[in-house]
Amino acid sequence: MNDKGQIVGGGIRNNELGHGFLMTPIILGDLDDDADVDLQDLATLLSCFGTPPQTDPPCDVDGDSDVDLSDLVLLLANFGVGG
Repeated sequence: MNDKGQIVGGGIRNNELGHGFLMTPIILGDLDDDADVDLQDLATLLSCFGTPPQTDPPCDVDGDSDVDLSDLVLLLANFGVGG
């Protein structure tokens, strides 16, 4: 495990040896997938804030199909995590 919490390993897939994997922890609020929650993520969320419910909105932190106060609270709870 590295300093970002990633785990690397190898294994067998479909009876073939040599398949590798990388497991990266998900940080709620990391909207740009750069392994941290920072001002860029906050700006992205705020640009989507209050949008009508839709299927899989890009800024929906809590997965309830809208971008509202609960998404902002989750992002702020993880602000500064990672990186």
